[in-house]
Amino acid sequence: MGEDWAGRFPELFRPRFEEYANADLELCLGEPPDEQVARLHAVAVDPEGYVVVCRSVEEWRFLPGGRREPGETLDALCRRELREEAGCTVLGDPGPVFVFHRATSRNADPHQAHLSHPVSAWAYVVARVEVTGPPTNPRTASPSWRWSGSPSRRRPRGCGSTTASTRT
Repeated sequence: MGEDWAGRFPELFRPRFEEYANADLELCLGEPPDEQVARLHAVAVDPEGYVVVCRSVEEWRFLPGGRREPGETLDALCRRELREEAGCTVLGDPGPVFVFHRATSRNADPHQAHLSHPVSAWAYVVARVEVTGPPTNPRTASPSWRWSGSPSRRRPRGCGSTTASTRT
């Protein structure tokens, strides 16, 4: 029998409004219909077991990912966003979508004509990666960081040929 994740983590699963997207969000387990996926983010794990995260100009940390281009597969989207935002190469195939936000837009028109509207999915995958250089689209993110969930290794470390501050 499956675990009751919504019962264990009610704040994660509570429906909420996201102002910047003008959309109502609901966290859902599993895979959405492929054609609904408008955004994809990756829990990118390097060979040492670190999770690669990015830093915004506002100093927020976030999982690399972004918006789907017209005709783009989820595999291609994952590879492109990890290269652009984190300077990573995906090793093997990304895993399947394991969780997604069902985003219901309050806007009359879609953000971009090729994206599902008014309901779309912001999906998450796990991908094994190697940091092979700096981000190829540095205006969207600062150099990537590697983060370990291990209490003994909580201090972020800079990746690749870039240098990252160790402030959290």
